[in-house]
Amino acid sequence: QADLSNLSLNDDDFEIISGADSSPHSIYPTLNNSLVLPPMLVSTTTLVGQESIKEPSIGPAKERPEYSIASSHSSDGIAALLRAQEETLALTERQLQEYSIMQESLKASSLLHSQMEELKRKNEQLEKELEGAHEIALNLTETMLCTQRESVKASTLLRSQMDELEAKNEKMEKELRKGDAEMKEITDKFLSASRQTAEVSQQMHSEIDQLTTQNKFLERELETSRAEIAQAHKDKHDFSKASSLLQSRMDELSTKNGQLERELEEARTRAAAMTLKQHQDFAMMQESLRSKIDELSMNNEKLERELEETRVLLGSLERDVRQEVNEELRKKDDTISSLSLQVIHLGEDIRASEEAKEQQLRRAPSLDEMEKMRSGNAILQKMIAELNKELAGNQRTVDNLLSKSDDSSLHKQKVRELEAELNAFKAESENNQAIISVLKEENDEGTRLLSDQRGKIEKMKRTLEKYGYFSDF
Repeated sequence: QADLSNLSLNDDDFEIISGADSSPHSIYPTLNNSLVLPPMLVSTTTLVGQESIKEPSIGPAKERPEYSIASSHSSDGIAALLRAQEETLALTERQLQEYSIMQESLKASSLLHSQMEELKRKNEQLEKELEGAHEIALNLTETMLCTQRESVKASTLLRSQMDELEAKNEKMEKELRKGDAEMKEITDKFLSASRQTAEVSQQMHSEIDQLTTQNKFLERELETSRAEIAQAHKDKHDFSKASSLLQSRMDELSTKNGQLERELEEARTRAAAMTLKQHQDFAMMQESLRSKIDELSMNNEKLERELEETRVLLGSLERDVRQEVNEELRKKDDTISSLSLQVIHLGEDIRASEEAKEQQLRRAPSLDEMEKMRSGNAILQKMIAELNKELAGNQRTVDNLLSKSDDSSLHKQKVRELEAELNAFKAESENNQAIISVLKEENDEGTRLLSDQRGKIEKMKRTLEKYGYFSDF
């Protein structure tokens, strides 16, 4: 009786159970909702004395002489009657205890029924969430596949752009080598022209010295002529006209000689200044070309290193993304399979629990069945906790896939930045080609200026030859 009193159920044994069919079903006979006890054993023995009825005793007759029994077997009948009454009382107590246990079991069964209904609803919700997670996984898989295809397209486009850039670099290197050859040729021509200009300048200096000597000689002749003219003017008046004509002629020659001297000095100064300026311009132009060529070479090397790093990064990214996608898909398939099996087992357990519940509703549960129900409840709670953990893991997996999608977007942004750098390098290459064209035009302009200078020198030479100061240049 003490052990049975400790087996009562309370609400803590069924934490998530609520609501049930509270109509009890019993196999024991009832009358107006009152318990009907089995009939007691009644003896037909005649008792003598009222005190024997009020205070029954199971002791021997000789110890209690106040009782008188008519039959010779009255003591045995009383003892049997008392034992029957004790058994009836014990049976009644057990029935009352079983009835209380049955009432609590019915309450627990009703709560378990409500728990089953709630588990069904949660199971349906879990199935919907599982379908949503499966759809999200499919969408993420399609997104990752599209991202992978876009990465492959971007890498293919980048490789084609790299090949095109390498071809342009080779073409530019050829043009630079050709430009170096042209610059070397122009430099050689310029050095030759500089030597010729120096020779011409030296020759012009010698010619100017000759002209100065001739001017001095002419001045002496002029003085002599003036003296002779003065003497002739004194001697002959008619010679005055010829003398004046000669004087005017000599003045004209002096003026022309001075003008020629000034022109030769200006020509010498311009030639020296132009030669020095052209030499400085060509030196600066050559230095600028060398710096541009060095800068282009450094930019090419830097771009090649960046392109190589980008190629390695894209290859590693493709491998990592492919591996992560395959791993996530495998984990997702395993998770879905595990969830499906758990849902199937949960459905089977729920059906088994419903069948057990129906059977328990038809009869009062025993203590072992109550323990089984408690253990089943604990197992169901563990399964629900595991399902919640699986759902949390699925959410983390979805978050990881979304973060991977963000990483893929960052890599796409990096590819777009590299494409922008390639376009900037193309624009810089076109600008460098334009600079080379301008430098070529300046070289042509310098060559033209040298030709003009030579023409001026030839013209000056012809002018000097015209007045007969020297015939060899």
